[in-house]
Amino acid sequence: MTTRSSHNAGRSDFTRMILATNRACSKRRSPAHLTPCMSTANYLAFVAKKLAHRPHLDVSRRERQILDVLYRAGRATAAEIQEAMPDPPSYSAVRTLLRILEDKGHIKHEQDGTRYVYTPRIARDHAKKSALRHLINTFFEGSATQAIAALLDEDSSRLTKDDWKRLTAMVERARKEEAGNE
Repeated sequence: MTTRSSHNAGRSDFTRMILATNRACSKRRSPAHLTPCMSTANYLAFVAKKLAHRPHLDVSRRERQILDVLYRAGRATAAEIQEAMPDPPSYSAVRTLLRILEDKGHIKHEQDGTRYVYTPRIARDHAKKSALRHLINTFFEGSATQAIAALLDEDSSRLTKDDWKRLTAMVERARKEEAGNE
């Protein structure tokens, strides 16, 4: 591609390809012409639908910070959590937030002598997916395509050939899964 519009300047090749495919798909009206485009469009819609319709963890900013500390540490006391938090609230506020998180079912505690040691109850992978869904819904209007494009615009220069191969394989695998679901 020798010429770029100012709109595409600075975008990665992969992002430009996705945008060009989307533009081409939207211009074609004949069902025979839509078939190759629909696989990409269906795949992206499928991913966005899967991400958008699951509820995300209903937690406040401070509760999220506590969960971040627990996921990093694995287990921690209230004092250790308070120490690891940015601009930490009082110790009693941390204890209150821990109780709220326990009531919501996000964490649990074990008694270790005279102190409580807290651990996450929700698997890290589930929490990651929940946070990602929330991010996509909040900043990208529920569009996985917009989120992927933003990530690639930001980090594509850091991707190795192996990263690109892995991403391509993941897209192909998801397309096959989507084709099997139709």
